[in-house]
Amino acid sequence: MSFDPFDSKFNTVPPKPGTVAPPADGGDKTKTPPADTSDKAKPAGTTNFSPDNVFDDAYNLVPKPKDKTGEKVKPETSLDPKGSELNKVSDFPAWKQPARDFNQNGEVGKLFTDSKTGFVNGMQFTDGARKGQKYVFDRDDQGNINKIHMLMPGKDATPPQYLSFDKTDKGWVSKPAGQLVPGFKNLKVENGVISGDFKVNARGDFGYESADKQIRSVMRINGDKDHVDMKDYSRERELKNGEKTTTFWNGYDWQPGQKKQIADGVVRVDFQAQPGKPTSMTRDAKSDGFKVEFGTEKTQYTVSNWNEGKMTRQTGATADTLFATGVQDAQGKMQWRKGAEKVDGNQRVVTFNDAQDAPKVKAGELPQTSIINTKTGEFLSAFANGTKLAADGRGVTQKIFYNDKTQVDVLRDANNDFRGFRRSDGTTIYRGVDLSLAGNARESAWTVQRPGQQPIVLNGMLKHGISGAFSILNAGNEGLTVTPEGIMSTKLGGKVISDPPRPGDKAPAPVAPKDAPITPSPREVAPVKPGDRPAPEAPKPSDKVTPGKAPITNEQLKALSLKYKLDPKILVLTAARAERQGLHQTFTPENLEKLLQIADKHKLLSDFGNTADMSSRGRDGAIIGRLIPELLLDPTTAVDKAAAQTRETMAKSLRDGNVPQNRIDAVLQTVDRRYAELRANTKPFITELTKEFANRPAPIPTPSPLPSSH
Repeated sequence: MSFDPFDSKFNTVPPKPGTVAPPADGGDKTKTPPADTSDKAKPAGTTNFSPDNVFDDAYNLVPKPKDKTGEKVKPETSLDPKGSELNKVSDFPAWKQPARDFNQNGEVGKLFTDSKTGFVNGMQFTDGARKGQKYVFDRDDQGNINKIHMLMPGKDATPPQYLSFDKTDKGWVSKPAGQLVPGFKNLKVENGVISGDFKVNARGDFGYESADKQIRSVMRINGDKDHVDMKDYSRERELKNGEKTTTFWNGYDWQPGQKKQIADGVVRVDFQAQPGKPTSMTRDAKSDGFKVEFGTEKTQYTVSNWNEGKMTRQTGATADTLFATGVQDAQGKMQWRKGAEKVDGNQRVVTFNDAQDAPKVKAGELPQTSIINTKTGEFLSAFANGTKLAADGRGVTQKIFYNDKTQVDVLRDANNDFRGFRRSDGTTIYRGVDLSLAGNARESAWTVQRPGQQPIVLNGMLKHGISGAFSILNAGNEGLTVTPEGIMSTKLGGKVISDPPRPGDKAPAPVAPKDAPITPSPREVAPVKPGDRPAPEAPKPSDKVTPGKAPITNEQLKALSLKYKLDPKILVLTAARAERQGLHQTFTPENLEKLLQIADKHKLLSDFGNTADMSSRGRDGAIIGRLIPELLLDPTTAVDKAAAQTRETMAKSLRDGNVPQNRIDAVLQTVDRRYAELRANTKPFITELTKEFANRPAPIPTPSPLPSSH
């Protein structure tokens, strides 16, 4: 079956310089496609690896100069005249951030993470192939790493070595001089100085990128490594056991192939013929161009220079010209469309006038025009309603300009990870650093701060709409929305706070509430049998809600956090959720302390305060810790509610991403299995908690519809 690999369903793009894996489907579309530093290639815990030699001197040290006799100069010691050029092991800096444990593929240790920024500032390996290694990262005011401290264990009873690397205007210099950063190869070195940059992500994966963006290496926390060369679109993956595989980017994903040099700076890779997949890729690194061929479909796509945003599609004797829109689709891939161009100096102005795209242009799903900077590849795309989006060469949005002059900047941290938005009126919409909540199809903690107002904390999943619109909504359809006109509003607990009306604003179209009750037909109403317990009635608009007890105070939360050695943040967020749900009568200091006592008894408490650890997603205590309000309200149904909400959120996210139904069903089966395990593993805790709270006062009734299961 033939298909157009650059239409709205299959318009993938070559990897961004420095990206070691194709963009992941779904998820956060403002975020630069992440580097593939995960363990997706193999299930965790299924392979036994032997220790590797990732720190061999063969490529970790700059060769020492030879003396006149041809023999190598002996390494300096602390007693040599140049001993002052060595770092003293006793001077290795101490960690200042709280630690969280990790155990990845047999690599065991601690990550030291700044709780405010989420940056990893230290790593310690206590077991595995890297046992004894220690790292400390110093950062500048913007969060960029400007100094690396590394303590390498000695071999064969030799003492450990303290290496340090300082970032200077010329590049990275080492102490002792002439060292390379252990674990990396093909570092760009000139006159003993390393060019490029180093980063470490929230998982502890340590990466290097050359200054020309052509080389990237990643040393994962699990012992595996990746090396990507953008000159030929190749990726060498080295597993912890030393096994190596090389694949090539085919325009869509990484695939094994045969490479051959066909000209200076030009390589061709041939792939095994498969229906619907490219049969060859030709990469011209000098012009940043490529050609992808589909032998079975007799179609090829050619880009002479990626920054020019222009592509030729040829099938047989028919050739079409496509232009980059500067906008990504739901899978985070650049959209290409037919249009009319006008070149003016370094700018290419494209008007998208294909009759087939007219409805999408009118609806704001595609821009009317895009201005492409052919030097940098950056875009300024204009929509029918007047909204403009500025994006980088990958179509990743950098700024939003609304028709009323409101401007929104997309915020990213030093690792280029998406963190939120800032409006020109000073309003910030900022995602927290609770790593246990981040990720595709997961709700995240957000803070909305309007100038001169109290911050609003909400949970929700980011979703982009048309013409610069976006929303952060939870499963109950509450949260934050920004319209295509730039009007922002928040809705929590039924309370709506919106921007004041402005001249020219359109009145929002009435939308039926997602959770509005549906009156059943008479045939759907089952007769009440003797002994049946009548269902409780939902509060009517005229009902008066009796105020509950005063919410738990910050001092009480702090005292409980200290007593049970918990991160106070988790209790504060939990208290905020409980207050919004009207659970003041249930969420008392006494009831919370009783819950913590029972959790401690059943060995669940340790994970309550450790939800920033990515691995804690799979631990019962971490999940139960996020259900505190529901557990206090009704322990017997808390897990069922969480399972239903997760199912609803996951299914909706996958459908929005056009994921096939069979894959959706497989994911939902995993969700069901995980929550079934959660129920079984926490049953004694839930049983005791239910018994303890059986006679507590009933909470204030508030409507909280349960999302339907699929």
